[in-house]
Amino acid sequence: MTTNRFQLLALAAALLAPAALHAQFSQPVRDVENPSQNAFVYQGSFTITGTNNSHVEWVPAITVPLGKRWTIESVGFHCRPVPASSSISSAYFSVRTRNGVGQPVQQISIPILMTRQGTVAHQTSNTFDWVGSFSGRVYHDQIDSSTRVAIVIGRKPPTDDVPCVFSISGALTNLPLQ
Repeated sequence: MTTNRFQLLALAAALLAPAALHAQFSQPVRDVENPSQNAFVYQGSFTITGTNNSHVEWVPAITVPLGKRWTIESVGFHCRPVPASSSISSAYFSVRTRNGVGQPVQQISIPILMTRQGTVAHQTSNTFDWVGSFSGRVYHDQIDSSTRVAIVIGRKPPTDDVPCVFSISGALTNLPLQ
């Protein structure tokens, strides 16, 4: 009977050894939430005109597949007021987001600190460069085509036209489970 047990154990070891050896090797990890798989970037420009104190620029809606959301990771601004006595008084971008599964969509605004570059105006254009940027992670839930990201720049005093450019980049990522 001892011989039968030994033979049975030897047979079990022979059958299970390949499975045990195979389990020691690592398996590749699936890349299910890599933002670079669905990257997006958008660049736009606008002008704050005439006596307007500010300008709102709407980023065009992109087609967001079902189950995805925008993940905004960087926003940059560059404005050049004329004359050099004008300044950029405010800058922010606005998104619509949810705090969790089943929560209502709410609008939030993220301020951007704009700084003047240099101490002397450009000799030919009498302008200063004003720049600002955001780096982080903000989620935008685009529930319909009217729910878009807004870029807002304010200036004072309202004098000549102020040309501005902006860029926004990030990725489409999976929505949390609902």
